[in-house]
Amino acid sequence: MTDLEPNNLLDGRYRIVSHLAEGGFGHTYLAEDTRRPSCPKCKEVLGVVGHYYSSRTLAAGKTYEDNQLVAIALSSSTEIENFSDYVFRTSPGDDSTAQALADHMLTKWGKKKVAIFYDPNSKYSMSLRKEFVRAVNFFGGQVVMQSDWSVENFDANHEVTEAIDRGAEVIELA
Repeated sequence: MTDLEPNNLLDGRYRIVSHLAEGGFGHTYLAEDTRRPSCPKCKEVLGVVGHYYSSRTLAAGKTYEDNQLVAIALSSSTEIENFSDYVFRTSPGDDSTAQALADHMLTKWGKKKVAIFYDPNSKYSMSLRKEFVRAVNFFGGQVVMQSDWSVENFDANHEVTEAIDRGAEVIELA
């Protein structure tokens, strides 16, 4: 059992209510200030800044919504965009990132054909891939191949050779 289990006190003052989410940079907990027990939970908290990963923000989002607690997400997933009236993101969305990448590829580099390598187990990868395909098509480019790099027998040399054989001038890693 760690110090951050429900009902344990942190710093002799904050009672842990529940574990909300975790990510690459730590854990998020809902806690109650025992020195001010008359205050409703979360009303003393002005907001939450964190969750580098969209999946963590989405996991904790219902708690933020239920408690009307503003959360600033550092993630870029378009799933966060209209997720809650209380959850906001600071990073540009995957759609903006994809448009910038596609525009740079087509106008700055003058390349029209791209192969995309992605991980279907990553919401970020899937979101960026979807938005990049849309942007490339919109700007007049062509996606000549999409390759799932999460498969057990993935052979990068073979996949890059295949992409080149299909005419790819650029490889995008989503």
